Amino acid sequence: MCPSHFLTVNTPARGKWHEAKVAIGCVVVALLASPASRLDAESPPPAAIVNGEPIPEKDVQRALARLPAEHRQRARQEILDRLIDNLLIDQHLLQLQIAAPAEEVEARLRQIREEVKRSGQDYQKLLQELSLTETELKQQIAADLRWERYVQSQIPDAALQKFFQEHSDWFDGSTVQARHILVACPPQADATQKMQARQKAEQLRQHILAEVEKRLSQNPAASNQEKETLRQRLLVEVFAETAIKHSECPSKTRGGDLGAFPRIGVMVEPFAAAAFTTPVGQISPPIETSFGYHLILVTARQPGRAVKFEDVKDEVREVQAERLRQQLLRDLRAKARIVFPDTPAKP
Repeated sequence: MCPSHFLTVNTPARGKWHEAKVAIGCVVVALLASPASRLDAESPPPAAIVNGEPIPEKDVQRALARLPAEHRQRARQEILDRLIDNLLIDQHLLQLQIAAPAEEVEARLRQIREEVKRSGQDYQKLLQELSLTETELKQQIAADLRWERYVQSQIPDAALQKFFQEHSDWFDGSTVQARHILVACPPQADATQKMQARQKAEQLRQHILAEVEKRLSQNPAASNQEKETLRQRLLVEVFAETAIKHSECPSKTRGGDLGAFPRIGVMVEPFAAAAFTTPVGQISPPIETSFGYHLILVTARQPGRAVKFEDVKDEVREVQAERLRQQLLRDLRAKARIVFPDTPAKP
């Protein structure tokens, strides 16, 4: 997997379920976001134990079942990390005694049922297809409600408005068009492996730049403007060739082309931040994400339109909620007791 596959629905900030999100999407998110199911006597060993609370292997397998077989081995740790993160946060919120009233849980469940019905699907059949029980869905709803209340207590409207004013291009529909090359490196890699992956990415970057200059020297242009136009064409050409040969992302078949994407909601944050700060027609230095190291070639930029804070307030809150979530997780993981079985089940 690479950033072109990493949509927000796969990395949800556990915040407000907007009315624009259909219930089916909410149920799918629950596969990765729900608190751990309870183990019964015949359950296999848990995938992990977090502060004494197990994450059943079936929760991991349920999420893996929705992925193509060739992606499951790589995705397993990513899914388990997400389940651990969500359990850590919900444990913390329960310790803070943040409530999720039963009547609010039931009200949101009714909303989901209605949305599923309007979509033309059968609610019970959908749960069966997702290997999800209504009890597990209620647990997810309760966890979401607790998180919403926590976010509201931590991020006042004044903070949201200030963030919007400082980052308006995150919400105005601005996009960049880019290609990328991925040198894969798993998050659990040691320092030596990460250094080697980064060096390989930098070597590819230097190769591309040198090859562009070589081809440019073989095609003398009549003017500086023509030379720059030719340079940009060659840069895309050589970058695409290098992506096809060396990138470890499925986008390699398109020469690393990712198309156009906005600042938030599609790419993982380090990747998006780099893409929006790299000038058009330039290659970024190696950018580290949970997938490895990326070279990003920005080929175009499309400005957005003027928007008012009130029109995008929910989106601003989601972004701030995810930032709060990541900060909270850094603290919780540093103190957490996380135990993994010696021989986890194969996906």
